[in-house]
Amino acid sequence: MSDEAVQATPLLAPPVPAAPLQIPEDFPLLTSARFVVRECLSPRGIGALAHVVRRIDSFLDTISGPGAVVRACHRGESTRALTYIAARDTESFWERAAAFAATNGHVHVLQWLHEYHPDRCNWTTYTMDGAAMMGNLSTVQWLHENRTEGCTFLAMDQAAGNGYLEVVEWLHANRSEGCSQFAIENAAGSGHLALVQLLHEHYTDVSTGHAIQVAARNGHLAIVQWLYSATGEDGERYRDLAELASANAIANKRLDVAEWLNMQRNKHRRLQ
Repeated sequence: MSDEAVQATPLLAPPVPAAPLQIPEDFPLLTSARFVVRECLSPRGIGALAHVVRRIDSFLDTISGPGAVVRACHRGESTRALTYIAARDTESFWERAAAFAATNGHVHVLQWLHEYHPDRCNWTTYTMDGAAMMGNLSTVQWLHENRTEGCTFLAMDQAAGNGYLEVVEWLHANRSEGCSQFAIENAAGSGHLALVQLLHEHYTDVSTGHAIQVAARNGHLAIVQWLYSATGEDGERYRDLAELASANAIANKRLDVAEWLNMQRNKHRRLQ
């Protein structure tokens, strides 16, 4: 082969490495999409076209879509995951995101919503009511310190019914909404004596008449005994309470409660 022929032969340049993936990102790409681009396209010297990568990302996406952020708040996903999912949903209104986070005790989710997306979900009194209902004291405290919506009397009513003594104590000491008649009735019906005692002591306008009937119906003898003694021996009222409570106990086959109430009623008659 002549020197001219050698010189005429074109030299093949080594393949140029594909440029790093540089795509304008409206939202972060899935790691799986980046992997496909790196392993399947880059080795072939194919540039990463933005629209192609987005199509791959969309095909592999199983986490976003309608309601994804709300579901993530409900589950208590990490703030990193929440940020990732939220970046893929820039328009939705996450109506119940804060309420779900509060009832499930996810303070970090509330912090994230409050700091980065305060106007994209509803913040209402139900947020704290729901946290109290489920006994999430740290959540109640965070809402009290960082939000202004407050709560309603339902916070204490529901916390009492579910037996959350610490929550009721905290609400009593730090909030002014108080409770309704149902707080002591809920506590009595569920067998929470310490809560019955606390509510009776601090909320003197709350009647015990129906509470003792609910306790009798559900067979909570210790609460019936305490409430019965707390009413004081005031004649007709004392007798009526015993009769009504006894009737409720018998109707629900709470015979130990009915027997004790009948003993008290007979004792009261002898003293008259």
